[in-house]
Amino acid sequence: MIKKIILLLLTCIIIFSTACSHKQNSFRNFEFCVIETTEQKNQSILSFYDKNFKRIGQHKIPYADYGSLFTPPVVMNNNVYAIPEGVPYVKELEIVLEYHLKDGTVTEMNFKKPGLFSFAVSTDSIYTTNMLNGTSSISKYHKKTGKVERINTPSTIRNYNFIYSCDDGVYVTANQSKQNNTKSYLIKINPDHFRIEWEKDISDIGSETTFFYSDNKYLYFTVPKDKKYNPESYLVRMSFKNQKIRKINLPYYNPQQIKPYKHKLLITHNDMHGTGNNITVFNPKKMQSKLLTLDHNIDQMEVKDDKIYVLGEDMMYRYRLEKDKLLLEKKTNVQTKKGGSIYYYISSFFVK
Repeated sequence: MIKKIILLLLTCIIIFSTACSHKQNSFRNFEFCVIETTEQKNQSILSFYDKNFKRIGQHKIPYADYGSLFTPPVVMNNNVYAIPEGVPYVKELEIVLEYHLKDGTVTEMNFKKPGLFSFAVSTDSIYTTNMLNGTSSISKYHKKTGKVERINTPSTIRNYNFIYSCDDGVYVTANQSKQNNTKSYLIKINPDHFRIEWEKDISDIGSETTFFYSDNKYLYFTVPKDKKYNPESYLVRMSFKNQKIRKINLPYYNPQQIKPYKHKLLITHNDMHGTGNNITVFNPKKMQSKLLTLDHNIDQMEVKDDKIYVLGEDMMYRYRLEKDKLLLEKKTNVQTKKGGSIYYYISSFFVK
């Protein structure tokens, strides 16, 4: 009798372990993940899809208003980083969330100051910008120690906006509004000593800079608005060697995300409200551009190897680029929560 009980227990353990292993393997074999979130309660839903665009699993996490099209999730070293804002007017969170793809656990990177606006990730640190009570801040969180360092500036002098981290350093955009005159700045932060290394007045380029990209020679950023906040069409390239800036005219307004694709750059065009369906294919060597038009809106774009993923409202599309033409491979509806008393929306997505 005892032998039968022991045998039964061993069988159950083996079955349970096999099921868990299968679940973990399925979890690891996803191709992209869509985030649905809400501002009404502390819950967000991560839906994982395989290469055939079949949903293979979901994971609910207890965080509200998680992820953003303005600051999409960052994937690094098998972890996903994004900002959960929390429930508005109830509890505004002060964290960047590190989601571990290996097992679905999370680590809260607590910056101990609400009002997080944008973030950037390096191997050992997280950087954020925020403004609170008339003070604009750049913060650095040390992953190993949890220590937080800050650069604080009165918002009347500088209002820090979007932040970007690369091998050359940390870059931040900022503006200053005074007597109906707005000035824009590009600022470099020394990440080791965490201090401002230099700043450049880029007011003649435009008033908004949202997205960055860099290679080993240049920093790129898009300029969707001019000094008077009218639609603009610039891609800006700055040399790391001498900080020389060059404005590059693009064939369409409202340039946003910049993604590398083989030896070219793909640049989306939209107003961040889902209005816009164009992508520029830019050749940095030849300084040539070609405008491509899709038959749907572009909310967010990510690139993995030779695949191009585009979120357009509730649909996910996968393309490949051949001879400057986008060829559709797959598409599917990725909205899983619709109706009911709690309103969920798709905030963003990430690829493995």
